[in-house]
Amino acid sequence: MNIVSMENITFRYAEVPVVQNMDLEIREEEYVLLTGENGSGKSTLLKLLLGELQPQEGRVQMFGKDPGRVFSAGEVGYVPQNSISHNQNFPATVEEIMMTGLYRQIGRFRLPGRIHRECVSQTLEELGMERFLKKRIGELSGGQQQRIMLARAVAGNPKLLVLDEPTAGVDAQSVKEFYRLLNELNQKRKVTILLVTHGNISECAGAHRVLKMEEGRISK
Repeated sequence: MNIVSMENITFRYAEVPVVQNMDLEIREEEYVLLTGENGSGKSTLLKLLLGELQPQEGRVQMFGKDPGRVFSAGEVGYVPQNSISHNQNFPATVEEIMMTGLYRQIGRFRLPGRIHRECVSQTLEELGMERFLKKRIGELSGGQQQRIMLARAVAGNPKLLVLDEPTAGVDAQSVKEFYRLLNELNQKRKVTILLVTHGNISECAGAHRVLKMEEGRISK
């Protein structure tokens, strides 16, 4: 089963093609790396996949549906680029940050219950971060913060996890630990992963495929 299907996608900014006649398929339970230099079209591809942009040509589907419908159903966990930089002075605890990843299950204008608190605790324990539950997010190191953002993304048990340059600004040891956790999530939870990075892909143990984007096209 294809989780992601992008067929003959073309997108232009002011008549300048950024993504050109591109195809991408990601199957259920795959762990896929997408690499490429800055300006290669990776960011535009992600915006097309996440429904933030619409292609001028071609079709984008996730789970056989429009991306917007998939996100509203909570089937996708997303770790954005530069998420760490927004946390330094944010007056919230790790527990409160985690709860924002469960807002669909909790419901609007409702307080989290026991089942939600247990979900947060179990997810943090799975990622080795349970001891930071009551800590303010800004008190953690960059690597620790990024693992919390990963935990937040998977707390709702998504079927697809999308990560945009998640290790930018993180020290080398934390990068290795982060990639180890991704491999475990793929193997144990069977979550499908798309990791976009221009970092050292040799450290990404467990990835099934590595794709490279150049001048708006993907090569294997």
